[in-house]
Amino acid sequence: MNDDQEAMFAIGKLYLIQDNWIKAHDWFMSAAKKNYAPAAYRLGWMETRKGNVNASNEWLNKAAKYGNLRAERDLAIAYFRSDFNPLKRLLGLWKLAKVFTKALKISYTDPKDERLLF
Repeated sequence: MNDDQEAMFAIGKLYLIQDNWIKAHDWFMSAAKKNYAPAAYRLGWMETRKGNVNASNEWLNKAAKYGNLRAERDLAIAYFRSDFNPLKRLLGLWKLAKVFTKALKISYTDPKDERLLF
């Protein structure tokens, strides 16, 4: 873990709290470029709120690749909602159950594990 990434992420969160999405995005981007999963998740979250589905999925997939469980959860929910095909909905539910099981195990053994951060 690099303290610079954590600091960049923290500054981004402060700007987000102040509703300055442009500066928050810039700081999250700086941390995400250094493969910091919580920043990649937050970029995906921001893109979701702006309605940019492709950009959101790109960042959420990166965050999930880095081990961020919230990103995995959001992707599973998106998969569940993406189609009314019963098999896809079932697969989405399975992915959600898998993520929640993983999160419970991690939070039980180490509640401060960075994979739980967003």
